[in-house]
Amino acid sequence: MSGSASTWLFQSVHAVGLSAWLSIAVINNLHAFAGSAGAVGATEPISVDRGKLMATCA
Repeated sequence: MSGSASTWLFQSVHAVGLSAWLSIAVINNLHAFAGSAGAVGATEPISVDRGKLMATCA
């Protein structure tokens, strides 16, 4: 194998590996964000009792 062919093969293998790794990272991040956004959206809002709030601040 010539030097230019082996260099091309080396760069091609690394480019394919990097693109596969980045694709997996993007899919993982999108999946994780959707899960955490769903969990936050599913929580009930906290109602504030203004009487207790003012008593603790005074």
